[in-house]
Amino acid sequence: MKLYLDKVGIISNSNVVISGLTVVTGKNSSGKTTVGRVLYSIVSATSSSEEAFERSKINYIVGRLENIKSTLGLRGIHIRSKYVREDADFSDDEIITVLLSRSYNRFDLDEILAYLDSLSLFLKKATKDMFLESLFSQNNLGQRRVSSLVLPGIKDNFDSVREEALLICDKTIDLVNDESAFNIFLKDRIKAYLNYEFNNQVKPIKAHRAIPKIKLSDDKNVILDMRMASKDDVDFGKSSLDSSQYDRCIFIDDPYVLDSLDYAENSRYPMYYSSRSDSLVSIRDIDSHSYRLSNLLLQSECNFFENVETQIALRRVFEKVNEIVPGEFQISEDGLFYVDDGARLSIKNLATGSKTFFIIKKLLLNGYIDEKTILVLDEPESHLHPEWINRFAEILVLLASDVKVKILLTTHSPNLMLALKYYSQKSEIAHNAHFYLAERKDYYSTIKCIDNNIGEGYSHLSLPLIEMNLMMNALDEERT
Repeated sequence: MKLYLDKVGIISNSNVVISGLTVVTGKNSSGKTTVGRVLYSIVSATSSSEEAFERSKINYIVGRLENIKSTLGLRGIHIRSKYVREDADFSDDEIITVLLSRSYNRFDLDEILAYLDSLSLFLKKATKDMFLESLFSQNNLGQRRVSSLVLPGIKDNFDSVREEALLICDKTIDLVNDESAFNIFLKDRIKAYLNYEFNNQVKPIKAHRAIPKIKLSDDKNVILDMRMASKDDVDFGKSSLDSSQYDRCIFIDDPYVLDSLDYAENSRYPMYYSSRSDSLVSIRDIDSHSYRLSNLLLQSECNFFENVETQIALRRVFEKVNEIVPGEFQISEDGLFYVDDGARLSIKNLATGSKTFFIIKKLLLNGYIDEKTILVLDEPESHLHPEWINRFAEILVLLASDVKVKILLTTHSPNLMLALKYYSQKSEIAHNAHFYLAERKDYYSTIKCIDNNIGEGYSHLSLPLIEMNLMMNALDEERT
């Protein structure tokens, strides 16, 4: 795949190939992390999209039913009734029962669509007397309570209230049954993920008239071709919106995510993100990269080792990972533990460098790193000793070569960059290993390929070490 970014954050007019192993280096504040955030947003928005679409339609309908209930003056009225539908038809009393008991929260998509149609038919024919009669028929509601709660709101204007509720109902039916709804959903979902990951600041903050452009393509077609005039005004051009070749994108930028697994990331949603009420996309369906990682790590381990081909592909990877973190993950009533040879160490007390390796191991054991995975690693060397940096580089290349994982990595480490270059050159992914340098000039940064001159990236990172060595030599000369 090729990812093109222009005026996204501070990245301008840049192409990055995502094929096997992609390494991006550069100074701080040069926009390196932007590439990973964009890739995570696009893949997360489009992968498993059919399941997400069905779930979002249900959530959307539930939200509109809550609006209808409020419009009809029924907010605050709730009966305890578990309605179980036996056929596709709802009587008038059953329609009110479902609305007051909120039984629609337990409906699948077909059931809630059938209920929505029945509710529309009821609202079209309902009179005030019919409506009140259906309310009075509820065993858990007394006439006095109904009169005190409902009548003040609809006594003199039932027809207008009914029309307003019917309008909400019919608009909902039209939207969820629209043949183009899925395409609209995908576009809104991509837009929502991007706004989510960038806290509504995809556009350069110092260039208000700039229009961010994002293009993702493969050998066959253009997956995404979008322009963002604002966080809500987005043009998707001739996007095919097809990235089904990938099941997931995992973004790892903080090994301390292991410490907060028992809290499951309390602040799931960005403070400033909001979703339009008329959109099928619900904020409850948008996961931050750290929240998604937490969930993947907490899943039970799978039995993928029963597959012989998988065993062969992962054997070398596990051998290398187990040299660093041979223990296992244990969830118990008194917390989360790393268990090695019977000794239980709180996961919070595990060395930070070890956590980086252990995250990879746990994801492998849970079956979430395979050929349909894109793995994004943001400066993974931050907590690693140089020796472990070399080990980590070897493991990443094995994941790319043996397991066929696509990897995008940003780094400040000349050690990691050279190690990745060395191990990739020794492997079958040599032709699919690409190195980039993010360079900032004035306000914007460009990302250029340095495959044929990796020394440019290495010297860029090594210059501070050379300067420090000269300073130490000068200090020694002063002392003598």
